[in-house]
Amino acid sequence: TAPTFTVPADITLCRAIDCTYDISLAVTGDVTDENDNCSNGLNATYSDDISAAVDCDKAGIIIRTWYLIDNCGNAAANQIQTIYINPKPSITVTKSDDVLCYTGSSVDFNISSTNTLSPGSQWRYDVEIIYPANVTGTYGGPGATVILPNLTATGAIALTDDLTNSGDIVRTVTYKFTPHIKPGDSGTECGNGVVITRTIEIDPQPRIA
Repeated sequence: TAPTFTVPADITLCRAIDCTYDISLAVTGDVTDENDNCSNGLNATYSDDISAAVDCDKAGIIIRTWYLIDNCGNAAANQIQTIYINPKPSITVTKSDDVLCYTGSSVDFNISSTNTLSPGSQWRYDVEIIYPANVTGTYGGPGATVILPNLTATGAIALTDDLTNSGDIVRTVTYKFTPHIKPGDSGTECGNGVVITRTIEIDPQPRIA
């Protein structure tokens, strides 16, 4: 009689900042229920096909084939575990302006990416906004640092900030976008994203002595 076993569940994993990934059994799961009426102490083995997981910026798939044969030469049917690999999180951020008038102006940010994601995964990104003295924006006031977590909007005008400079000199507002990916299997979010920094200058109100 052929031995039996249960294959570990499919899983979605992340790439590190250097594009590597960890597919050790401690991460992906191991077979623990080998059963046979001919042999004791059997351990299922596996082989990996990583040919579809070579591009750092694209979703990858690793096909892990599990095997089990007992000491009598009886082989269990091979079983497949699919390991999905999300790309290193990377987005492109474009802005509508570089310099704004002291009041009544706003800047729009466009968020996009050429990355493909594993099935069911979703983009997330955090935005850190640093407002200098005398500048008030949609999300904070003078001297404030604001974190907008887990934003999901992408495409045209994904984020808008209305800015006012009440001071007498040009001020610079800094925006730091940090992308991450929420896996489709609700596992650990993929961090290690490439941080994108954008700045906007705001002219002071014109004054004459």
